[in-house]
Amino acid sequence: MELKYACKKDKEEFFKIFQYNMKLLCGDNQAKKNAVGKEILEALKKVEIVPNGANETLDKERLEGNTIITGAGNSEIYMKGFKSTPEFMYNERKHTFSHELWHAIYAKMNRSKDGVNSEGKKRILWVGKSNEPFYFGAGAAIAERDTGKRYGKLFEETMMDIKASISLAEFDSEYQMKKPGVNTDVILSEHIDKWSNNDQSGYSALSSITRLMIAAFANEPDLNYHSCIQNGAPIDDLKVKKSNGTIMYANDFLYGMMYDPIFIMEEYDKYMGDEAYINLLKTTDSIYEQETSLNEKMDPKLVKQVMSEIPKFANLRTTDLKRKGVFTDSDINKLSSKFNRIWNSMQNEYKAYFSQEEIRNI
Repeated sequence: MELKYACKKDKEEFFKIFQYNMKLLCGDNQAKKNAVGKEILEALKKVEIVPNGANETLDKERLEGNTIITGAGNSEIYMKGFKSTPEFMYNERKHTFSHELWHAIYAKMNRSKDGVNSEGKKRILWVGKSNEPFYFGAGAAIAERDTGKRYGKLFEETMMDIKASISLAEFDSEYQMKKPGVNTDVILSEHIDKWSNNDQSGYSALSSITRLMIAAFANEPDLNYHSCIQNGAPIDDLKVKKSNGTIMYANDFLYGMMYDPIFIMEEYDKYMGDEAYINLLKTTDSIYEQETSLNEKMDPKLVKQVMSEIPKFANLRTTDLKRKGVFTDSDINKLSSKFNRIWNSMQNEYKAYFSQEEIRNI
């Protein structure tokens, strides 16, 4: 890895935050951290950290950082560092470092390949009719094989923000939060305004949509992520044993975003129909483009469309898993309560209001 930096603090914070991210990814498994860390740093070909206001491209695009995926899991990072940055912005700089490093990590850790899933099992990736596109995982997004077109920008960017907040909240004692006791469980369940001191970005404004998807794919209602992390467990591929003996990931969305986005698509389409997940990503990407544009405003109707569809998926999935004996009534009640708390708060957040009749028809 070629590393260029403008001051000593840039280098120190870069490697410190890289270790935070590795600990969240691998837990306390030192051998895994060493092996995976080496793999990621080898794939991260270049990192350039510049003084505040010294990169014309970043300034023009209103970016604090940018990660370029160059293929085969390789990447390059360009971001603003601590030199010429006022101290009150150090929190945001740390967040940027972690966010961009997560991009590089997700790009390398995606194990899904044409015809094979992340665990080496065969799969069919043709969606719908045989003449329709062939999809594969591309970092935390999904791409068409023939055109290279990527879907899932909203989920990708907001997941990097969520994971950056989690790793800094769990491991960096100097990272300042709005209130004491902020940890993974708070970040996944509460709106960002309640715990973050950082200036809000287009990404953070959209993070509730991603939190809703995480809740829709949850498999264990009583899991305390903070406790798991403090006890040395990773969270993305954490597995739980259900009452009927079934072993499954604690959260299929967290697992799929890191290791196998096609896994998410297969699960979603199983209940919602062929191409349903790609169509969902097209809608969320439209929301993303509106929110991050200087000239557009987010359309509440698009948010309502997403808020109508995700609960249908969650209901179909939980009902099916109950029928199979995987979920108990208690599981469903607790999972639904957590999901509904996020969903209800999103009506005010996005001005996407539902009538009682509309709610009954979901």
